[in-house]
Amino acid sequence: MEGRYIITEVAHDGEPLTPTNAAGKYIRESGCLVRDHIPISCRLWKFNNPNEQGIVVPEREKELIWHDLKQHFTLLEGSEELVKKWTLKRMATQFQTVKKNLTNTYIKQGKTSKFTREFAKLKDHWDSFLEYKCSELGIQWVRRNKENASKKIYHHTLGQAGYKGAIPKWHKMEVDLLARGITPATIN
Repeated sequence: MEGRYIITEVAHDGEPLTPTNAAGKYIRESGCLVRDHIPISCRLWKFNNPNEQGIVVPEREKELIWHDLKQHFTLLEGSEELVKKWTLKRMATQFQTVKKNLTNTYIKQGKTSKFTREFAKLKDHWDSFLEYKCSELGIQWVRRNKENASKKIYHHTLGQAGYKGAIPKWHKMEVDLLARGITPATIN
């Protein structure tokens, strides 16, 4: 990534909001850093118990990618810790998504990665990742997670942007209805 971006507004949970262009780049860059610097041989983002020490992303790796991310973004004064907390949560999700996509694209399809430029950094960790995903423990985790997912009653239908993207649309719809003389039942 080239250049430097200034984040001028941060949500109460630490999510960068404005300018929208910079906030989008922030999220994409954090995903790229996770994909490029965190080994897929790590199974978990954080410790759940002391027995997981060898399979968890080391704290120093998280600090390094946080430092790399800050090289391109200027945050509001006093918001750094809040943004860092939000970013590390987001990176945990991005880390799981990278591994899920690799599993769906290669392991479940019976393919082998050619380790082209995009995946060159994964080459050294691929065998360990593949071994775990095909092991009894890996299969047991998938089975347990599928069972938990099947219990889900309410599914998200707002799209990628979630409420952040839907609320402005709803507001515009409400304003349009009011302009036509129609009072929505949900106005109050």
